[in-house]
Amino acid sequence: MNSSKFELRVSCGPSLWSPFQAVLVFYETDIFNQDLRFDRADVSKLETFLPTKILSSVDLTKVDSVHDVMVALIEAILNLNGDAELTIDVVPLAEHRYVMRVEYVSLTPVLETVKLCLYLISWIKSGLSHSSERVRNRVGGVIKNISNILPKPITLNMLLAAKKLQVPYLILEQHAAYISFGQGRHSVLYNYGCSEFNSYVGFGLQKKQIARNSNDTTEGLSDHPTDADQIG
Repeated sequence: MNSSKFELRVSCGPSLWSPFQAVLVFYETDIFNQDLRFDRADVSKLETFLPTKILSSVDLTKVDSVHDVMVALIEAILNLNGDAELTIDVVPLAEHRYVMRVEYVSLTPVLETVKLCLYLISWIKSGLSHSSERVRNRVGGVIKNISNILPKPITLNMLLAAKKLQVPYLILEQHAAYISFGQGRHSVLYNYGCSEFNSYVGFGLQKKQIARNSNDTTEGLSDHPTDADQIG
């Protein structure tokens, strides 16, 4: 596919093109060989390239255009770890020119998914022949990599809650799901990579207790609990 025929942009909030933060894909019908139909033969070819996990979660019997199949495929991949509650649509801009808007809560997997689907669907529409097994293995490998960086269910729920509550967040490290919720000194860091099976949480509690004991020793212990003690 000629990458000059499409353009990727990322909005960090509402924009002229979308009322929500989104990956924006501007493209022309040239990348689909000027043919926006997606018939049974195209569906059959696509099915030979997709992993079983994706095929079981997408209904290709209801698609009849490249727009339909791209939206359905992107949604299926991005929902591998749970319903990400994303808005995905295609809006016409001019004759033969469109913008696809893919909402995101985690940017990197959305970018990778969009690029995969664009290349795969445009290749099918090009009519070029290729080894089905080679393409299937390559597509499966990319989807596996995407699933590894998609937010895990507990992280996804936290991101969706932050989105609904309009709490700003920043994913500092994609693979470990190291995320900052909020801003400034009131922000809270969440590290999915540290579970109950390692000593990180215990170390943090121990460090806080040592600091608290040090303050008690310095200031002296009171017979009556303070407000801070009651809250703690």
